[in-house]
Amino acid sequence: MIKIIIKTDEDKIIGYNVFGHANFAPKGKDIVCSAVSSITQTAILGLNEVLKKNIIFEQDISLGFLKVMVNNPDKDSDLIIRTMALALERLEKIYPQNISVKYNKLN
Repeated sequence: MIKIIIKTDEDKIIGYNVFGHANFAPKGKDIVCSAVSSITQTAILGLNEVLKKNIIFEQDISLGFLKVMVNNPDKDSDLIIRTMALALERLEKIYPQNISVKYNKLN
């Protein structure tokens, strides 16, 4: 199962973690894994390339691990990550055995 943790601080989303594998289909044919990867990587592009935000991210493809933190989150970065979260929550409704989305409030 792919587990996604959306990290919030007060009223803003400050980052997210993704870990695990969907195990919906064999490697290279897993549409759930592909969808999660596309959605989460698109959010990174929006934060980094469109908003020019200073983000910290780590990833290990073999482990199915991605960690993203936004330095100085604002309304715009919040909108990008909320849109990502909405897409992932929709996937979770369709594939509840393969993906889990949770929120973790820090502080």
